[in-house]
Amino acid sequence: MVREGDQLCAVGLPYGQTTRLILRTGLPGEDGLRLMRDTPVRVAMPNRAPRIIFDNSSFLLPRGQEPRVGLATINISAIKLRLVRVTERNLVPFGRDWRPGEAIEGYGADELPETWGRVVWEGRAELPGFEANRVQRHALPLPEAFRAAGPGLYALVARPGDGSRARAMALPVIVTDLGLTAWRSPQGLAVQVRGLQAGRPEAGVQVRLLATNNDILATAETGPDGLARFAAPLLRGTGPMAPKALHAARGDDLVALDLEAASFDLSDRGAGGVAHPGPLDAFLWLDRGIYRPGETVQAAALLRDGGGAPVDLPARFRLRRPNGSVFAEAVPAREPGGAILWPVALVGGAPAGVWTLEVLADPNAPPIGRTEFRVDAFVPERLEVRAGPAPGPLVPGQVLDLPVYARFLYGASGAGLTGEAELRLTALRSPFEQYRDFLFGLTDEQFAPDLLSFDIEPLDGEGRGSVALSLPRAPDTTRPLRAEIGISIDEPGGRASRTSVTLPVRSAHRLIGVRPLFNDFAIDADAEAGFEVILLEGDGSPAAGRLRARLVRERPDWRIVTRGSLARYETVWRDEAVDSTELQVEAGHPTRFARRLPFGRYRLEVAEPGGPRHHLHPFPQRLGRVRIRGGAGQGGCRRRPPRLCAGRDRPHPHHRALCRPGQCRGADGPAGRIAGGAGGRGRHRGGGAGRCRLGAGRLCLGHGLPAGRDAARPSRPRARPGLAATRPRLAADRGGH
Repeated sequence: MVREGDQLCAVGLPYGQTTRLILRTGLPGEDGLRLMRDTPVRVAMPNRAPRIIFDNSSFLLPRGQEPRVGLATINISAIKLRLVRVTERNLVPFGRDWRPGEAIEGYGADELPETWGRVVWEGRAELPGFEANRVQRHALPLPEAFRAAGPGLYALVARPGDGSRARAMALPVIVTDLGLTAWRSPQGLAVQVRGLQAGRPEAGVQVRLLATNNDILATAETGPDGLARFAAPLLRGTGPMAPKALHAARGDDLVALDLEAASFDLSDRGAGGVAHPGPLDAFLWLDRGIYRPGETVQAAALLRDGGGAPVDLPARFRLRRPNGSVFAEAVPAREPGGAILWPVALVGGAPAGVWTLEVLADPNAPPIGRTEFRVDAFVPERLEVRAGPAPGPLVPGQVLDLPVYARFLYGASGAGLTGEAELRLTALRSPFEQYRDFLFGLTDEQFAPDLLSFDIEPLDGEGRGSVALSLPRAPDTTRPLRAEIGISIDEPGGRASRTSVTLPVRSAHRLIGVRPLFNDFAIDADAEAGFEVILLEGDGSPAAGRLRARLVRERPDWRIVTRGSLARYETVWRDEAVDSTELQVEAGHPTRFARRLPFGRYRLEVAEPGGPRHHLHPFPQRLGRVRIRGGAGQGGCRRRPPRLCAGRDRPHPHHRALCRPGQCRGADGPAGRIAGGAGGRGRHRGGGAGRCRLGAGRLCLGHGLPAGRDAARPSRPRARPGLAATRPRLAADRGGH
């Protein structure tokens, strides 16, 4: 029995059995009522629904090996099997409703033999080691007819063979040793065929390009490099003549590739590359990327075709100002090495900004190459500026003199120069190298400090000076701080040369660090969550002291809000105290805090008595057998409450509550609530309307419990029995209730 909020939950109730629970005397109910005697309650959990689940990852089987497919069953001891062959000419229309890696169930599996193919084998398989209400996994060897029936796609259709009522399932598979890779470009379609076992290119393979209407657009044969090519005009069809699939065959080996499926694309991962240039490309480069007015831009280009070979064609160079107007245009001669060189002299009044150089093969067509450079009246750096070393950390309320030094690069000192310093504070979670695995401060704390400015007085004859830094008060944060300081010294012409330095900031209070002894702020359910806690002085040195640790469970709650005339759920996290204890920390030696926790999301808070509180990230537990909407990753948050439609049998005369899960299309989760009986408020003997969250394996009793005839007020039995069940789910349960 575990407590969850205002409920007592019995965990691990067996499927297909009736469990007798005894509610002990004194158990509190609503309105201050308590049970006057022990009250038995019988809860019947139903059997799990029979299911057949195929391993969808096994749709491509290696040729030359014994073909097997993975299968999982629930409450089924035997299955009937049919092997259906879908011929090559049926693959394109069959692929409109099916994608590789997807199983077919229900009506789609039943109609396969009558609609798409021919049954080449039928049989029956007895599943050994049957255990009720357990997921059993099997590896089914496929019959010899699978190899002898000819090339094509095969669908293995499975139905219960023991009289169980479960939906039929079908898994389409292909046995092949051919692997296809296709590249599409403006020049056409290139296809390479490789052997899956050896990985070498396969020659002499017939490759067909098929249209959406199942017409054969073209046929090609692979060469020694395993490549076959289709011309670009074949790919320009639309509607029913659009290219749909590739079929490769050699003897009785066949494989298909859907051209409309998602391609391998890394453009959203920062590896998109440049756009395809087309039949002609110009590679441009400059001697540098920034120029001053009056200087000469040295531009060069190489012309290449789509295959990367040099092209001997005249090219027009066009240089545009920042406003888009043409500054210069020419057709330079080619050099002996094939490059084209064009020196362009900028005028003294050239406008500052980004200039664009274009290369055109046709003056009226878009450019085949483009590059940019910047024109600016820049002056090279003439000052060297250094800051530090600082005499110590920055302490709130105290002035820190930071040394500053400046000299001209030609050797003279920066005597008499002035400048400015800017200081900005940054909050850190793990600033100490020796404690880099510890997290300091509050997790959800926001820190946005102001930018502080300080004037630098004129430097002395040697170019040395200082800037007086100060923090008027300690910042309101629980995290360690670092000061980022930017120093700028003005040249005689007004231009500034800059440098930067960082300084630690001494905290006004002691710092508490917490290190989780697990990864990613997540543990398995019912596993131990361990932490190490350390205490440091404001300057980062170890300290000893007494701390208080508080473990809080964060429970999601939902409310309906209206925004823009649309009603939606809003998640509200509510705290529930789990544990609190005192921790004694020795200087330099972390102390350990650990608790074994059930499924949920938790937060650890550690504080000094009378000091600020530090807490770690909310960390959820992952329980692979429970199916939670949105998962249970770090920071996981369901955006809507779970629902399940359920029903309750008629009230039993001996206080029996029989709960069975119902079927609910569109249910959001494995749990829900129901009020049973006529009018939704059915009553047991001894009082109480039933309220259930249903499933199997878990029963929860709400704070209102049955009040028997010996209750405090038998004439007004207001205590209501709250029954809730949370059903553990496996991956094989996906899609069912």
